[in-house]
Amino acid sequence: LRNLIISTAKKIDEINKIEETLKWGEPSYITKNGSTIRIDWKRKDPEQYSMYFNCKTKLIDTFKELYKDRFQFKGNREITFQINELDEKYNSTAKHMRELAISKYGCSEFISTTEGNIEIAISYWETQEQIKEWKNDKEHIKAQNIGKTKWYKSYTIQVVEIIREYNEIT
Repeated sequence: LRNLIISTAKKIDEINKIEETLKWGEPSYITKNGSTIRIDWKRKDPEQYSMYFNCKTKLIDTFKELYKDRFQFKGNREITFQINELDEKYNSTAKHMRELAISKYGCSEFISTTEGNIEIAISYWETQEQIKEWKNDKEHIKAQNIGKTKWYKSYTIQVVEIIREYNEIT
């Protein structure tokens, strides 16, 4: 989640610096032009973690409108996420699926990042036909079904087109 916050901030032109600090002992991310974001895991709710926003903003209202079916909300400042355990079988299955996507279906790159039990995976394809073939692969479908019952409480798949890409080396 930390990596997602930082990488998203880097893509927004109006944000030229993000400060990572602790507020109330919790990781917090502050920008000059924006609202503080805070993340936390609490011992009393070990199966979830939360992202907090300033309650004086309309961010949670906006997220509720856009993502009401994807996220769980508490009040006007918190989004909660559920944690599922990713085990060694998950790691070997994910590795095999990446290798299969690249070797059999022409995926040009498959990268992922994991923080705790949260994974974000991005794959790059030349054509939508390759994506459709990959989606219908029997091994892939079997792995997805195991994932739905064992590893994921929820997940989202987005097929997007890169319009522009910016890189900065510091």
